[in-house]
Amino acid sequence: MKSNINNLVAKVDKFSNHLFEEEVSRRRQYVVVDVNNAEKLLEHLSYLIAYSQNAKSDSVRVVIDNGSLSKALCDFRLQDVVALNPCDVIEEHWEHLKGIRQQTKIFQIVMLARKLNSNEKLSENLTKPKIPKELHHIDDIEHFWTAFNLLKKELKLLGVPFFREATSLLHYLNSLGYDCIKPDSAAMKAAKSWDLLTEQKKEISLEKRQRELVETIQKHSVETRRKIPPSVLDLYLLIAGGQRDARRYVASEFYT
Repeated sequence: MKSNINNLVAKVDKFSNHLFEEEVSRRRQYVVVDVNNAEKLLEHLSYLIAYSQNAKSDSVRVVIDNGSLSKALCDFRLQDVVALNPCDVIEEHWEHLKGIRQQTKIFQIVMLARKLNSNEKLSENLTKPKIPKELHHIDDIEHFWTAFNLLKKELKLLGVPFFREATSLLHYLNSLGYDCIKPDSAAMKAAKSWDLLTEQKKEISLEKRQRELVETIQKHSVETRRKIPPSVLDLYLLIAGGQRDARRYVASEFYT
């Protein structure tokens, strides 16, 4: 399994460009995402929702970078978003938001804002999760998943939309620099192509295969003393899986 990951890394490195080096450097620096107030937390979570559900990542990036999502959602001012009617937002702004692909995402963001507004415990759970950020030993991995399961259960009890699902919650933690990856369709495609999973039978649930991939990456990082942390290996998987936005980090020959 380790050799397969090393082979994947070697091939990406062979075809990588300066944009790849810049992104790797950014991911290694653990850039702190400010989620310590309600508006910043809502903004960050909204961006993650926008990228979800197989939306074309390059199209979503345009919607975010040009300010369309921020404008439609009142610059993420919590009280203003709470008061929004999602149907009105879609009717007025969808032409500029359609890059996020699913209109239901606007409903989920508004619902999330209302949950954040009505329950202070939710913000605390999300901004101060009792999960180890860096994994240096095998025992740390077990601690990670024990705390992860408790957080996931708490979010479910609170009725939190979207982030009570394992993939989205892992995406959130990954975005804050925690030692995990987002096991999305691109990552799973890469795992299949590079034989990174022990079980790929149909009777094995997708969630179990996703968790196995995350654990495989975490173990590889620990065993190599975090030579390549999960946040960086996540980028390798996105490239190998052909995610649209990640294709810019390698020469086109990588995919031929």
